[in-house]
Formats: sequence, C-alpha cells, structure tokens
Amino acid sequence: MKKLRLSLVSLAVLSVCAGCNAWAQDAAELPVVTIVGTMPIPSISQPLSEIPSAVQTANSTDLANSQALDLSSFMNQRLGGVYVNEVQGNPYQMDVNYRGFTASPLLGTPQGLSVYMDGVRMNQPFGDVVSWDLMPRSAIANMTLMPGSNTLTLTGGGTVVVSYRAAYL
Repeated sequence: MKKLRLSLVSLAVLSVCAGCNAWAQDAAELPVVTIVGTMPIPSISQPLSEIPSAVQTANSTDLANSQALDLSSFMNQRLGGVYVNEVQGNPYQMDVNYRGFTASPLLGTPQGLSVYMDGVRMNQPFGDVVSWDLMPRSAIANMTLMPGSNTLTLTGGGTVVVSYRAAYL
C-alpha cells in the first residue's frame, strides 16, 4: 500500500512540474535595458546627460571671473556642497570638504575625494594628501566635480577632474 501511495504522490508531482513547463513558454520578452555608470575621466566624451549624478563643471572663464586664490577657493565659492577649512591658517592649503568627504594637504586627515589632473591621480601615494597650491589657476582649462564612489576612484566621496590648457602641457 505504501508503494502505491508513494507512486501516486510521485505521479502528482510529475504532472504539476509538466504543467509548469508549459506556462514558462508563454513568457513575453522584455526590452533591453542599458545601464550607464559614472566615469572619473570626462575625456572619454560621455555626455553629461548620461551620467547618473549631479555633475558640476566650470571652465577657465568661470575661474578667471571668480577672483579666487586657487582651485579650492573657487570650489568653495561656486560649487554646491563644497566648503573649505583653513586648518593650518594658510589660504593656499585648505581642506576641501564635499558632502562630508575631505581632500586635504594635511597628513593624517582621512581622505575621501580623488583628484585627477589630465587623467593622473594627484592624491599623493603616502597619506593620500592633495596639494591644492601646486595646481596653477591660470593653467586650468576646465574642472569637473562628480559625486559618489566607483571602482576607479578608490575613494568614496567623489572625484575632482582638472584639465590643463594645451599651452601648459
């Protein structure tokens, strides 16, 4: 009797599984979804409309009109979410804070922003510090500030990308 009951249960399970196979064939195809990720280097020529974050840009005219001492002062004056702090009392070596993440020339400060100049990472290898005073304002063609982390920047807060004018290369 137990063998008969076991074979009936097996037959019932097999018939349910056979019916599921027929339902799976009726599924409709979904359209293709294209996902666009952020990139730390804007020289790849990806349109800003395809970058899924609030990207802020400025050009050399914006920098000249701002009358800022250096790039960190300009970012404080013109870019949203950025504030600076003179830790050592030197206006040329300020901490730049963006959404709670820091890029600082002071060793020991936890760094959270990546800084690139023409595709070269400017965060120094030991301590990840950034020397803002070594970036001449007159040589900057444009700059881009991108929030968020990605696998290429190695920091979680965002990326500052600075491009030089062709005469300074």
